[in-house]
Amino acid sequence: MTKHKTLERHPLSAIWPDFDHADLSADVAKRGQDEAILLYQGKILDGWHRYLSAIKEGKSPKFKEFKGTMLEAAERVHAANNLRRHMTADQRYACFSQLCKEVPEFEAKYEALKSEGKGQQEAGQPLATDSQRVNVIEAKAADAGVSPATAKKVERVGKSDPKAVERIAKGETSANKELKKKRKAKQPPADKTAPSIKDDAPKGDRPKIADLLGIVHRGLGFAEEADQ
Repeated sequence: MTKHKTLERHPLSAIWPDFDHADLSADVAKRGQDEAILLYQGKILDGWHRYLSAIKEGKSPKFKEFKGTMLEAAERVHAANNLRRHMTADQRYACFSQLCKEVPEFEAKYEALKSEGKGQQEAGQPLATDSQRVNVIEAKAADAGVSPATAKKVERVGKSDPKAVERIAKGETSANKELKKKRKAKQPPADKTAPSIKDDAPKGDRPKIADLLGIVHRGLGFAEEADQ
């Protein structure tokens, strides 16, 4: 194999998680590398696992330079990775969200929808269907290949903990788990000083329900009237 310098994975490609590429390595060992590895800014934009497989199997990787803008690179890497079968819907949208964060131009078209809607509101015009906030999320969800409900959950996680979205993208957690943690953190701590309904007194020593109700009634001024 011809020697070459060790290459790094491009940050846009690294948004997507690694996966077991044993089958790909076996195929490269048997038939060689079919599709060229795309390089952008001196790093691997698409074909990271083809690259690892070629190195592992002692093959010379085939490269091709990607010529385009950062926006075009983002669109290319998204198209190549978004429909991986082993990824959950949460992961797909989290990766999409991370890509929007890394490449403002990629996010810009969705921001334009919100700006258009705001301008229409200020002018007193009815909102166009594609300019309403809810449909901005729907547009993002559609491009990410997930349901609007999934998109909204991941967006909610990102507002309180952006780092959690990175963990979702890597498959280390899920939107439901993060939202559950958030709800649990908001719950007030249990009052350990409050008397427990359950006590260790023997059953015979415990007050009867009728006695307890009588105490409550007397305390409220509802003492039983004497028979007339």
